[in-house]
Amino acid sequence: MKKLAALIIVSALFFSSSCGLQKPKDNQEETKEKLKIGVLLPLSGPAIIWGQSLKRGIEIAEEDVSFQNIDFVYEDNQASPTVAISAYEKLKSVDKIDAVFATFSRTGVPLASLAERDKIPMIVTLAAGNDIADLSPYAFRLSYTAKQFAGPQFQSLVQKNGYKEIAVIYVNDEYGSSVNSLIVDFAKNNNIEVALSEPVEVGTTDFKTQLAKFSAKKPDALLFALGSPAETLGLVRQIQEMQIQEDILEVSAVLSDKQSRGDSIVKPINIYTNALSFSLGLSGQELTKKYQEKYHEDPPFAVALGYDMAKLIAEATKGEKMSGEKLVEKILQLKTFDGANGTMEIQPNGEINPELHAVKIVDNKLVLN
Repeated sequence: MKKLAALIIVSALFFSSSCGLQKPKDNQEETKEKLKIGVLLPLSGPAIIWGQSLKRGIEIAEEDVSFQNIDFVYEDNQASPTVAISAYEKLKSVDKIDAVFATFSRTGVPLASLAERDKIPMIVTLAAGNDIADLSPYAFRLSYTAKQFAGPQFQSLVQKNGYKEIAVIYVNDEYGSSVNSLIVDFAKNNNIEVALSEPVEVGTTDFKTQLAKFSAKKPDALLFALGSPAETLGLVRQIQEMQIQEDILEVSAVLSDKQSRGDSIVKPINIYTNALSFSLGLSGQELTKKYQEKYHEDPPFAVALGYDMAKLIAEATKGEKMSGEKLVEKILQLKTFDGANGTMEIQPNGEINPELHAVKIVDNKLVLN
């Protein structure tokens, strides 16, 4: 009996001990520190349509189980460099972020040096300014580039249409200046005269002065590189009001977005732009379906860019919290990434560029050129 009693006591102690050992393990899983991503978006002001679309793309990505240990903290950058810098400092010092998403060349460029200083990886989108990813080993760009906008497809279109003289209107920031430089160099190397190269300030919606100069010179085509839908649609409306008949080439992608252009493109305007595979239904069909079910409309192309940034982080980290240096290493080790914009190469310098297609807008629809 004594042995039996002793055995019962030992067994009870063992069971109690085992339960005691298991409980801290459960607590460790419950209190596992989350990976925290700061997201700087234009959530107010004229570029809000981009911020809202990117945010919705990130939120749809978050519905996947792979995001259960990743938190996104949002701040409004108002598409302003100074506001973006202030918001970044808050995310770094107060929210203790592990990585940051940024938007636009005008905010991504000044943030690159801060990301390197703090060893916080930064992924920038909607940013076509030259060489953003080269500014820091901690900077990545998941976006189209100025070189894509003014690259082989654009050049082929200009040559195919036989333009001898062109004019350029561009927003005076990193993106617009980069595009303008590439256009001017291309024209010079191909005996095409640039009759007009007019910079405008960010937020400009009245282009009557620039368009009057264009009408006076009458070149074969007007090329423009503007940043926001408000800027772009302001120009398109005034082109139509002034009954300009020459070809119009958007050296960007704003007008590929149905929500942005609305019904603003009417005959007789002859206009070309660029489109991501997602906009043409060539990729991201599952994301499109989820978005349509949730919002009862077709998704703007920025939804796919937000979705892809979030999925890239999840795929690289598997939800594990890690140092900035380790996160950079993990992203580069992927080498390629399959997202809503198709398969993209992750280049050693941090460039991740989705494919762009040259299109013409016909009856308010995108037609491959």
